[in-house]
Amino acid sequence: MIIKIERAILHALDPAAGVAVLSEEPMDINEEVREFLDAHFTRCLESDESQKAVLREEGSYGQRMKALGRAVLEAGGQAGYEAFVAESKYLADRIFSILNANPDVPRGDLICMLCNVGGGDGKTYFAALKMNYHDGFAHYYANGNLNIVGQRVLLPGAGRKLEEAFIVDLETLDVQVIEKKYLMMDETRAAYLSEQVLGCVPEVSERSKLMAVKKAVQKANKEVLGDRKVVEQEFMSRMHGYLMDEDEPTVGEMCREVLRDYPQVRPMVEEQLLSSHIELDDTVQVQPKTMKRFEKQSVKTPNGIEVKIPADLFRDENSVEFLQNPDGTISLLIKNIVL
Repeated sequence: MIIKIERAILHALDPAAGVAVLSEEPMDINEEVREFLDAHFTRCLESDESQKAVLREEGSYGQRMKALGRAVLEAGGQAGYEAFVAESKYLADRIFSILNANPDVPRGDLICMLCNVGGGDGKTYFAALKMNYHDGFAHYYANGNLNIVGQRVLLPGAGRKLEEAFIVDLETLDVQVIEKKYLMMDETRAAYLSEQVLGCVPEVSERSKLMAVKKAVQKANKEVLGDRKVVEQEFMSRMHGYLMDEDEPTVGEMCREVLRDYPQVRPMVEEQLLSSHIELDDTVQVQPKTMKRFEKQSVKTPNGIEVKIPADLFRDENSVEFLQNPDGTISLLIKNIVL
């Protein structure tokens, strides 16, 4: 994927400072900074935790993005440059006012970018990356000695995923949002980026769909099948196998495959998913990192023995076999071991 960061500007949003510290000019981007920004932008663009939506053209922020798109894509030059800086400052002020009024919303810096993906005929995006501060330590030199000092405004490293960001396609107004819900002053929990800034209702993220299926299956196993751990692990291994084999898996097809031997469980699972606003014909496209948690199933005994079995071998009788004992317990037979 070819990514060109055309402009980037940084604003500091720390209520402790009393006011938002806004830049008047975009950053000078050297190679090190470019790699840092590129890593965060790519991670957000490809994240299976992002929620998709479309900004309403009649909405206030939709109108702002439409105007920015005209300035950048049609006028270009100085007009596009000035529109980008002005929009970034407006957004920084808007988010700062929310942080200032709601102490539970984390403080941080805001990096706004214009990025081109795909070259000349590619897409141009406006990206807003909220870099929430985290604590750390650094050394400092004074009076001939080295000491350690606490740092309270460190930015997330290039390998760390962001908790809050959004990316807007300036042509279509399609938006991807990464966000969390925070406790607001009115005692409600709100996803303020989508609700108060963007004014949109995002779809459920791909990762959330998968986790919702997992939780629904676990709940049904507990309430219908008597919390049979081996059966639950079988479900998880089937889920992994199905997602690895299918190009465009859907929620409904995955449920049918995972629960094929337990038809009495499926209605409960599907009902729970629908109540969570997940349709059965929704696709599930998750990143390899998300799938790692399904790659192995863990079998634990009451005396502390733990065996991890690769998902593709969980029901391979040439490798492992689960034996039902007369007293209701299960024995695990591991075959063809070479020591």
